[in-house]
Amino acid sequence: MLFARRASVPPSGAWLLLGGIATAFSFTAGHPQAFYYAFVAVALFCVFLAAVPPAEQSSRWWPLLVPPIFLLIGGVLSAAQLLPTVEALAHAYPSGGATAQEAAATAVDRNEVLLSLLPRYWVPPGSEAAGYIGVGGALLAFFGAVQIARQRWTPFFLFLALFAFMLSLGAYTPFFALLQNAVPDFPSFRIAGHWLSLVNFSLAALAALGADRLRDELRPEERRGLSLALLSGTVIALFLLLALIGRMYLVGSQQSLPEPRVIVFWTIIAVLIYATILLTLHHGMPNVLAYLLVGGIVVVELFLASRPLEFNQAMPSEIYAPSTAERQLAQHWGGARYVSIAAERFPLENEAARARSLMDSLPESWAQRAIEYAKYSEEFRPNLNLPLGLASADGYDGGMLPGRRYAELRAALLGDTALAPHVGVAGLASGELDAALWGLLNVRYLVADHQQPEPGTGWELIGQARPDGPLLFENTAVLPRAFIVYETVVDAAPRRLRALDVARQALVERPIPELVGSTGAPTAAAIVAESALRVEIQASTPRPGLLVLSDTFYPGWTATIDGDPAEVYRVNTALRGVLLPSGEHTVVFQYTSRWFQIGAVVSLAGWLSVLLLLAPRITRRRGR
Repeated sequence: MLFARRASVPPSGAWLLLGGIATAFSFTAGHPQAFYYAFVAVALFCVFLAAVPPAEQSSRWWPLLVPPIFLLIGGVLSAAQLLPTVEALAHAYPSGGATAQEAAATAVDRNEVLLSLLPRYWVPPGSEAAGYIGVGGALLAFFGAVQIARQRWTPFFLFLALFAFMLSLGAYTPFFALLQNAVPDFPSFRIAGHWLSLVNFSLAALAALGADRLRDELRPEERRGLSLALLSGTVIALFLLLALIGRMYLVGSQQSLPEPRVIVFWTIIAVLIYATILLTLHHGMPNVLAYLLVGGIVVVELFLASRPLEFNQAMPSEIYAPSTAERQLAQHWGGARYVSIAAERFPLENEAARARSLMDSLPESWAQRAIEYAKYSEEFRPNLNLPLGLASADGYDGGMLPGRRYAELRAALLGDTALAPHVGVAGLASGELDAALWGLLNVRYLVADHQQPEPGTGWELIGQARPDGPLLFENTAVLPRAFIVYETVVDAAPRRLRALDVARQALVERPIPELVGSTGAPTAAAIVAESALRVEIQASTPRPGLLVLSDTFYPGWTATIDGDPAEVYRVNTALRGVLLPSGEHTVVFQYTSRWFQIGAVVSLAGWLSVLLLLAPRITRRRGR
């Protein structure tokens, strides 16, 4: 926003380049939702500059071109990440964004607005949709907002705060549904409560404007005007509060409130800040003293508000130590994958004693969270298996990239094509699991809990740490991660897999002439070397066959047979396959991202160009 403000006033070349650099950094930070919201704020700021141009701004419409230029420069500078990201989005879940129901579920609850905006000091927030401006910061922001006729930037930050707050309420307001249907990419992000980040930013800016007024030496008429504006704003705010309370009474809703000691703390801070502002405006307190007093209160309050947050609550190291179930699985480990359907329905060993011990060093709420984390570990929730080197078939490791095709394959394996793609198997699976189908993904182990029904035939119980703990099953129908089949079935429907003998047949999108009419028992192949970007396989076949590797099919994976290029087929909906001629062969799958290579060249050229353009200005400034 600073660069957009500077770029709106000629000469703007260097500021446009700096804004492009900031845009590239924002994108490569890796959180698309945060980038989208931040850029919405910048775009709205430029619209404000066009609607209410400052005196030094020579063109009313030039600010509207600043955001697209920022995006263009930032896109070039971040192309090495941008282009592969766009490619990945093309293969991501076809969810179409958040539905109205999801938006309502992840939004700020209208009955918990106070708990979402203000800290409770002794208790962590109940969800990630939480803001931390604090009572002191909120009152300073209120003091900044009542100067709407006196400060150039107050109207914008007040609008942005209200705009973002309405969106944080999700489907509770018709405004959200309107934007969801009209604005590109608006529905792409599921957690509507994240709009509170812009609410926090806007209120912090208003608080800064309010604090500036406390610092400034004001003329008597300015003090009288600000006192009148503050008192008038207070009366209006109280009227709106009473109206809100009356409406809540009429509709039968009730605003959630924190425990009494938190309300007392809120009240003390509010009285101190409000009294300091009034005393300063009426010459009852020196400006410097008021500025330091208010600043100190805000700092202390935010420090206390941060204490119960997770990053300040160090969990005991034993929470992260491998559990008994993990050690059992590691002992049985045979180079295959596993899947977990356990769902926290079992107690931990000595859970009550462990909870009491944890409460000696953690608040009760975080002690309970630590118990949940320990259960996640025993359940092998993705991706807690990584420290032990165990590969899950339902995580971000082990060769199974959870993209659109994987979601279709998993739905076929679970017998339901309407499954939410972003929910793990533990939240979806119930009853029997087809051992042969999960064996196709090289799943040898299954983790379940004692309250779930038996997984069905093909699963053999091989371990249970204790009578009420998680159970470990072994799949007797597991297939090798790489094997050769001679029969193919042409069909694009993933559910067709459920009718195949996946140990002998492979589902393909189009006929492979060399295998039309071919039959025969499958042949195992051996993986002799692998890394994240390369898999080397030794295979032998008496006649042409299809080598199936139960890793995700994705653009960029190429294959060679004895050093000669070979086509990579998408088989069994989401896996990779290569047609092998008869004989003994060395097959190498290699991943190379063409879009990353193109993006890296574009980014390098962009950065060199930007540095060459900025160098003369930096040199001149150093000379001065």
